[in-house]
Amino acid sequence: MNARNVSGADDVGESKESEPASLAQLHGWAARYEARVREEAARQAQLHCQRWRQACTPAAVQIWLAARHAWLPGAVSIDQLSVSVNRLALLDADGLRKVLSARALYRSRASLRRVVARSQCEQLRAAVGEHALERLQQADAVVAGSGAPLPESFTAMSLAADGWQLIQSEDAGLAPASAALVAYALALDETAGAGMAGVPGSSRDRHSPITSSQVSGGDESACFFAKLGSFFPEMQWLFG
Repeated sequence: MNARNVSGADDVGESKESEPASLAQLHGWAARYEARVREEAARQAQLHCQRWRQACTPAAVQIWLAARHAWLPGAVSIDQLSVSVNRLALLDADGLRKVLSARALYRSRASLRRVVARSQCEQLRAAVGEHALERLQQADAVVAGSGAPLPESFTAMSLAADGWQLIQSEDAGLAPASAALVAYALALDETAGAGMAGVPGSSRDRHSPITSSQVSGGDESACFFAKLGSFFPEMQWLFG
């Protein structure tokens, strides 16, 4: 794949997107993408073999890897990996849940400053971690009254599901293959329903659709991804 500089002109406010990634970064992302595909092929092979009560051999994994076109809608190109949202597919399930939860909370960052209940604070820390929560609470304030309220009740799983639905509602350049890998990762836990919404042929019927009032503008999405490395320093190799 040939690396090509991607302009950030379309992502207003995200300065990081206007700075082309280095060749080393692009190669690192591409290698991680291939690793994620191999991991998913192994998981799909394991599920298939369990279903048929067969031993999952390396040959079975190779068959699923060779047939990736059957369970993965295309591939993610270097150009697409240069867009932040597509690098979500490179995260493991734990990191992905934290980032998606942070995306949901970023919309409600004005409300986060008013959270005082100990139980809610503990739930928020469980969802994104202490450092990310502090940074989200310190994030730029939205215009009074314009931010989405924090859900009255939530869990780490429900926040991740909300964040994923929000990202899918945005016109942020999410590639189908990236969406599928994210969905498969989410399918490992209780956010499976929301996660599988990104996989061709799946249904979202059991989940409430995103309403027009919940859809965010491109500026908010761009600002979130620009700050993501500061929320999660361990992910700066992806979102630095």
